[in-house]
Amino acid sequence: MPEVVYRSTHPDVLAHWDRAGSADAQTAWRARVDQVIADLGFPGRRFATSDGLRGVKVTGVEHPKDEPVPAGWRRDGSLPGAITPDRRRRLGKEVAERLDGLAAPNPRRDLPGGMPDVAFSSLRLMRPGVARLGDAVVVTWSAEIDSGDAEHIDPAVWERIRLSEYYAAVEAEQDGGQP
Repeated sequence: MPEVVYRSTHPDVLAHWDRAGSADAQTAWRARVDQVIADLGFPGRRFATSDGLRGVKVTGVEHPKDEPVPAGWRRDGSLPGAITPDRRRRLGKEVAERLDGLAAPNPRRDLPGGMPDVAFSSLRLMRPGVARLGDAVVVTWSAEIDSGDAEHIDPAVWERIRLSEYYAAVEAEQDGGQP
């Protein structure tokens, strides 16, 4: 449940959402990953990811246990049924570089107007929720943001809204945009 909500209709924020958060952006990323996985010799196979503070990265590819591991790859005990680039070898480094270039679009990163992608609240590190809601992008936080992080948020770009306004907008969206 959010405790703090910001809203923006600023053109830069909306453009950022289109590039990083929209369904089209996510679909284009998936197609790019599928193409690279196919180019690496694994067409149609699922890929493994990791989710860190900076977002989702492609880390490996599905590989049956009964098939030999190709050059430049290795089995990783933390990813059963998958192989990852062997970064100790030249070929593995080249494969890793290709996979490292496949970071998923992350709408939290590089939000215009000084909105942080991570923030502190007392002794807790938080990541925001970011979503398109009607004609605006909303950023939700689970607690108050420490003043050091909040002071960079540009009020000309972001408006802090009441929770009741946020939930009314959510309900309107669920009802097909009807107030």
